[in-house]
Amino acid sequence: MDEAEYRRVFAGLVQEGAEGIMVIDDDVQVTNAKLVVGLAEKYRLPAMYPFKLFVEAGGLMSYGTDLSVYGYNIADIVGQILKGAKPSEIPIRQTTKFELVINLKAAKALGRYRAALAPRPRGRDNRIALAAVHESVCGP
Repeated sequence: MDEAEYRRVFAGLVQEGAEGIMVIDDDVQVTNAKLVVGLAEKYRLPAMYPFKLFVEAGGLMSYGTDLSVYGYNIADIVGQILKGAKPSEIPIRQTTKFELVINLKAAKALGRYRAALAPRPRGRDNRIALAAVHESVCGP
């Protein structure tokens, strides 16, 4: 999907009366995170994203896993294989920790800010608040 197509899609969403969007967690969206966030901001569409990196780029909120966990898990699996473990014997890991991250600056800009959204500001510039961390009902 190129930039022109993203622009057409967002314009169409607004024209059809969309009141918000939910971005899926595929590599195309992650690669175009700044563009997607910028268009959501331009068209004043509240958006829910799959990863915190979208919020760090200025997006409203995300609910998902920390991408660094994937890197750690992959490195651990590679280490086990290099030490002689058979790949078929290495257990599959499922994420058990999810984060809800809200960008307070974006919430205010959209007129969606509520004091309850800001219990614990975090991040270098205090614009990102970690609102909740949930444990999955599925085990590791």
